[in-house]
Amino acid sequence: DYAQLEYRVAGFLSKDKHVYDNVESGVDVHNLTATIITGKEKEEITSEERQDAKAHTFAPLYGATGMGLPEHIHRYYYQFTDVYPGIGEWHLRLAQEALKYKVISLPSGREYRFPYVKRTARGITHGTSVKNYPVQGFATADLLPSALVLTFEEFKKKKLKSLLCNTVHDSIVIETLKECMLSIPQQAKRRWGINYDMPVGIELKIGSNWLDTKEIFSN
Repeated sequence: DYAQLEYRVAGFLSKDKHVYDNVESGVDVHNLTATIITGKEKEEITSEERQDAKAHTFAPLYGATGMGLPEHIHRYYYQFTDVYPGIGEWHLRLAQEALKYKVISLPSGREYRFPYVKRTARGITHGTSVKNYPVQGFATADLLPSALVLTFEEFKKKKLKSLLCNTVHDSIVIETLKECMLSIPQQAKRRWGINYDMPVGIELKIGSNWLDTKEIFSN
């Protein structure tokens, strides 16, 4: 399982300094979200509060505003662009790109077309998709598959009997080689000429089924 892959990809695409600082210093972003939501100090956050905060960590990345949520939760959405100004500015650039060209292009060459996007009094139409697709696409349709391809190549090269069982979003269910999962920067450079300078974090778990696993590696 990749650790906070979408959060890191959003930081990479937007070049948000705060995301880089958090990743490089090992900040627990879900704990950080919980501190904003609850108003507590990080040392006071319970495991239940951290778990509840996970659902909100990534939502503003995709255009969620928190409207209709309780005030203490809406606080995080309201403060999001203050905490991550680089992502906020990137969201504005995405909107301008979609309005002007009707297409958004990723560093990998992947394109998302928005032929019917237009400006309204409340912002732009398709605003959630404009913010969502670049992160989801680059993370789980470009970077993760590049690690999967290398894994398959390593299986053949080393004549391993490991079995690729499944992929679920940013998780690879497999008897895997952690070196392949960590190879994203090298694969991005080889495939698209991209200098992917965001640190890669992974968690490896083992178990006889999806619900019965224990962690054996993380970085």
